[in-house]
Amino acid sequence: MQKIPAFNQNNQPLEIEIIRYFKVNDKKYLIFTLEEKDEQGYIKVYVSKILGLNGTLAAYDIIDETEWANVKDLVKRIIKINREGGSLEVEDLSLERLNNIKINGQQVFKLISNLIELLGSNIDAKKDEEEMIPHAPKEEQISNEATSLVGTVSPELEKKEEKSEEVELPNTSTSSEYQRLYKELFDRYQLLLEENSKLKTKLDSLKAIINGE
Repeated sequence: MQKIPAFNQNNQPLEIEIIRYFKVNDKKYLIFTLEEKDEQGYIKVYVSKILGLNGTLAAYDIIDETEWANVKDLVKRIIKINREGGSLEVEDLSLERLNNIKINGQQVFKLISNLIELLGSNIDAKKDEEEMIPHAPKEEQISNEATSLVGTVSPELEKKEEKSEEVELPNTSTSSEYQRLYKELFDRYQLLLEENSKLKTKLDSLKAIINGE
């Protein structure tokens, strides 16, 4: 596994250890860890959907519940196939475009170290060239047959919930106008991500107080 520099939602630098970066069904996913362990020795593992704008990649939550359920099943299948020595159904991607990536959102679960090794083994990476358009993402927990997986958030990676917003574009045929509008909407989207992250942190704090944690 390889470590790369990254940034959280508050643009604070951190170092993440890549377990697997891959594409399946034309969608890209990043699985990584900060090497955090709990009292039982389980290691926190994060999953983000990788999306891009103008050649710049960023990591986001997976907002669609069906898609997230498919990713959870895929994680289990990768571990099982690598344990049994079978052929994987994912396309692994090289990491050069991920340096200094911004982590805008992620799902989190826990695994024991030997399962993490299985999840990150049998990699045949290809060059990552395809660019994708970002949209908003969500939080959930993952379960695994061999472990007790708990949805716990690292203090270094702040999570958020995003409400979708419909925007009607004016009737224009010029490419430059569409690009300008797209940039404006994307900048607004980034601001909403940061605001939602702060609200989510406050809500988590209040929840902890209510639950006596």
